[in-house]
Amino acid sequence: MNAAPSVLWTFAILTALAGLYCLMVSRSIFKLLLSADILIKAALLFASGCALSAPGAGLGKLIAVLCVVEFVFIASGLAMAVRATHIGGTRDMKKADTPATFKELQ
Repeated sequence: MNAAPSVLWTFAILTALAGLYCLMVSRSIFKLLLSADILIKAALLFASGCALSAPGAGLGKLIAVLCVVEFVFIASGLAMAVRATHIGGTRDMKKADTPATFKELQ
């Protein structure tokens, strides 16, 4: 029996727990994006463990799709975070002003 999938699943669970903890305690937009990235990495680790335990199941395509989704999510999230920081004046979600009006966005 191959021990690699169980090791990957263990790291996936630990990584997911770390990402969830970061999501709960972070207030900065950038830290929230980073914790979401950690959760996506946990999903990649879990998919890699599944691919090792069931070869030929076509999970390589799932891993490739997860990599693309991660890139798009982080790139668009960072763009929105920079814009929100520019409008709100802070990266702290608790200290941010009320949502911007349409005139402020222009």
